[in-house]
Amino acid sequence: MLRQFKCNACNTLYSIAQKCPLEDGLAVFQARALYNRFMNTDTIFENPCDTGNNARIMLPGNTNSNTNNNVEVYPNPANTLLNVQTQLAEGKTENMCIYNAFGQRVKCLTLTNNLTTIPVNDLAAGIYMYRITDMQGNLIKADKIMLMH
Repeated sequence: MLRQFKCNACNTLYSIAQKCPLEDGLAVFQARALYNRFMNTDTIFENPCDTGNNARIMLPGNTNSNTNNNVEVYPNPANTLLNVQTQLAEGKTENMCIYNAFGQRVKCLTLTNNLTTIPVNDLAAGIYMYRITDMQGNLIKADKIMLMH
């Protein structure tokens, strides 16, 4: 009986987590966090109401497979500063956004140099996801970082 309850609760949380938080509110973020904790996973949900360059929620999937060997983000874990090393072509820029465990965007910036140092002491300690995209919104790298203060 308890196992069946867990499965039903999981299905309910998952269906709520797939909704648009801009339309359905804070419950979507809470369902995402509860689902990940309950299932002991780090599923990243797509925000169905916000796509393109202004996406606020990371896309689903195994973020470790979305890596580009030409981009390094270090140190990991980080304390107060995070370095992003990339190979930008002349006159090109990339975007980097950092997301909290709820999938909410907490920091975004434009990478204009091959080495960018980002202060992260304004973010709480924890695990964050990041996405680096080109100016057209194409994914260059997505992965996790840990902040320890």
